[in-house]
Amino acid sequence: MTRKRSPFNTLDAARGSVVAVEFQAGLWCYVRDYVLSHGFLPFFSKVPLSASLLPSVRAERHFDLFCSDTEEVPMLLIGRFPFDSPDEMHGEPYYTPPDAIDSRYRINEAIGGISCIRTTLDARDVASLRRQRRYQPHEFSELLADRLGVWPTISSWVSTTTSDDPMNAQQAIDESRPML
Repeated sequence: MTRKRSPFNTLDAARGSVVAVEFQAGLWCYVRDYVLSHGFLPFFSKVPLSASLLPSVRAERHFDLFCSDTEEVPMLLIGRFPFDSPDEMHGEPYYTPPDAIDSRYRINEAIGGISCIRTTLDARDVASLRRQRRYQPHEFSELLADRLGVWPTISSWVSTTTSDDPMNAQQAIDESRPML
């Protein structure tokens, strides 16, 4: 039996896509794809929400994502949402600190609508930027621990399909689990 691809790694997932991720048992978060990063939408739910019922598609916490197709965390592609402006699609700039190979800070940002990397030796240039760190979906609990109780949790059942049958929602959740 073949393993399903992660929704983050499919052709359907593109800039503006939102993926629901079950980061704790019975608790889903929502991740939006940007050019420079990914971002968490500022709410949780007890079951995956349908695209029409998402309270917001504007991210509040940006991060870098690495998602292998072997990731076993349940995920569902919710849909693609257009950005309000070309500048919004870039997401949040970040920096990579100096290392053994390069003694400069590398800043990933958008300038004039173009994604670029620039370098600097001055730590003051990166003081207001987010440091780059890649997370995998199974690490989202760690990353979101301080948001539990702060961001709202939508607890009522909302269909993930066009039907109002709760069994269809459970079927969608079951199908999001990787096949072994």
